[in-house]
Amino acid sequence: MPCSARPPAPGDHLQMLLWYCESAPDSGVPILRVDARGRPLSQARRWSSPSWFGERARVVVDGDLVRVVVQPLLDRDHGVYRCRADFRNSPTRNSRLSLFVSLPPAQLLVTQPEGAAWVPVDVLAPLTEGQELSLACEAVGGRPPPSVTWLLGERVVDDSWEAGSGAAGGAGASVVNKLVLPALGRQHLQPLVCRAAFDPGAPPLERELFLDLHREYRELRELRELRELREHYRDKGTPRLRDDFWWW
Repeated sequence: MPCSARPPAPGDHLQMLLWYCESAPDSGVPILRVDARGRPLSQARRWSSPSWFGERARVVVDGDLVRVVVQPLLDRDHGVYRCRADFRNSPTRNSRLSLFVSLPPAQLLVTQPEGAAWVPVDVLAPLTEGQELSLACEAVGGRPPPSVTWLLGERVVDDSWEAGSGAAGGAGASVVNKLVLPALGRQHLQPLVCRAAFDPGAPPLERELFLDLHREYRELRELRELRELREHYRDKGTPRLRDDFWWW
């Protein structure tokens, strides 16, 4: 977090830099101080409040620019900060900046419809070739709200995410992407991945599922159709079928 220590008037001298967090419970109490009274800025006394940054903060002086480096960042560090610069003769100068702390989603939940409800799923039940598959992936929480996409292998198959409607059953804002694969086939025998991306500089959260797809062979379909036809004629009381009509 940078703050200029350059005096407004030539010949003036910085006395003190004070940092405040305007989103803290007591925003009027300094959380960090650089005291340059009676000494060069490079030799200024430094103090960091143990109830806020503590030892996570260090002060870097680069000429008339003073930077506060905080590592590691915490969720509570997110907010607006004010730097107050006091000079020997010139008026006090205040500057503000926003510190944005990104957070991953607290939960990434995959659900599928069961009646009128959406129920969590960890492993997909066996499916049949040609069957429709519906899934929802919901990311709960996160700052900023993540983008939620479905991938089949390395290919994006659905990136139409929207605000969640409570399918995850959790508190907090959520983002959901509902995927529909209308006719499953051998081309779907790849990892099915739900990905929640929230920060370009951080790895996304992912859930991976695998399809257990049972293929319905043509011969079995024909056999079933023949059996259904046999039952049909039997129910109709047909005495005899053509000699060239056969079945198991």
